Amino acid sequence: MVKLVLDFVFTLREAGFKISPSEIIDCTKQLEIINLLDEPCFKTVLRANFVKNIKKQDKFNIIYHLFFHEMRNDASISQSVPLAETIDAIYAEIKKKNMNDNALNLLLDFLKGNPLKYLETVKNIISKKEKKDEGRLIPLVSLSDILSAINNINMEVEHFLKVRQFVMTWNNRKAVAGFFSQKLKKAEMLANNQPLNIKKKSDEVVYEKRIDQLSEKSFLSLTNREVRQMQEIVAQFVRKLKDTIENRRKRQKKGVLDLKKTLRNALRYQGIPFKIIYKNKPKNKGKIVALCDVSNSVWEASRFMLNMLYSFQDCFSQVRSFVFISRLCEITKTLEKHEINRALDDVIKDSRIDYNEKTNYGAVFDFFYDNHLDVLNKKTTLIIIGDGRSNFYDTREDIFEKLKDKVKRIIWLNPESTMFWKTGDSLIETYRNYCHKVCECQNLIQLEAFIKTLVI
Repeated sequence: MVKLVLDFVFTLREAGFKISPSEIIDCTKQLEIINLLDEPCFKTVLRANFVKNIKKQDKFNIIYHLFFHEMRNDASISQSVPLAETIDAIYAEIKKKNMNDNALNLLLDFLKGNPLKYLETVKNIISKKEKKDEGRLIPLVSLSDILSAINNINMEVEHFLKVRQFVMTWNNRKAVAGFFSQKLKKAEMLANNQPLNIKKKSDEVVYEKRIDQLSEKSFLSLTNREVRQMQEIVAQFVRKLKDTIENRRKRQKKGVLDLKKTLRNALRYQGIPFKIIYKNKPKNKGKIVALCDVSNSVWEASRFMLNMLYSFQDCFSQVRSFVFISRLCEITKTLEKHEINRALDDVIKDSRIDYNEKTNYGAVFDFFYDNHLDVLNKKTTLIIIGDGRSNFYDTREDIFEKLKDKVKRIIWLNPESTMFWKTGDSLIETYRNYCHKVCECQNLIQLEAFIKTLVI
């Protein structure tokens, strides 16, 4: 097992993965305590130790599939002694006729389930660079040499089976021919830098289709089961977007040269080594204040939006959250004290919120202006989450306009479809005159798009 893992590590390194000896040791120790016959668990251990960036997961999956599936002998072949002996005889005969053909020998190793040297050579062909392997220069093999060798092996196999057509049954000859055809086809695809098509299991396809359907479904029409599933999807999205943010920050230009610190630091070593130090100016983080309607008509949508905002609170200097129906109360400490989903459940049970009252946006803005104006400044983004339906109460536009003057921008997220914005007691068209942006946000796709614009 250790040799197999080492071979796999060598293959990953050739593909650009950086893997240290300590990570290999940790991986082998972890493999000792799991059931090696449980492939998902086996694959998870390898991925957890060797993949450090979410962007490389797809590449890892391709290499894993190639190494542990495509390059392994077919079960029906390896478990059948006559067929395995026939394949070994074909290998021996081809090698005997072409002992000095480097491309052909690489392909034979590839067919036998040892793809490392072939992958190294293919990588060199694609990058047009030579590379040393354990002090030896890898044989220079061109793409035409490989394609010619593939054609030669196909011809040798065809000739071998034709000579023995009266000795071997038709089914056995078909199985052997299919074995070589499948492997050589994949070798040709790799040489031409074509992606291997990895067929997904039917349950994976169903799961992904289910995710797509949920992502487009309105928050207001989710069942309890779908709410739980949606929470898992939100968590996955948060992890993925945080990785994207971190990678983007790493790629950003460091800044201008700090000559004084560079020279001062170099004096300790008489100027050698010379380490360049930059003036890193930290990116200014904005401040978020969220006013969230928690009336029955929009609560499910509001909880997902609050969840997302708090998941990215490290991207902001501060996040303050308030909920309301007709009266306003702050829930910032509740959200900071507990895990987000549990905290939102506690918000529902908060005795300060009377769910029998009617929504009154005008009264809420008036109260916020009188009691919490100090939380706003010119770095604040004020986010209002709600459908804007105020049961025909006073809009208090004058107060809302004053709030606009106190903040950097006001963004209104409305979980209701735009086709209903001008109907009934909706005040969204009135308030949008004072907002910098008003967005329809009734499903996960729309919420993702908004969060990306906010934090990236």
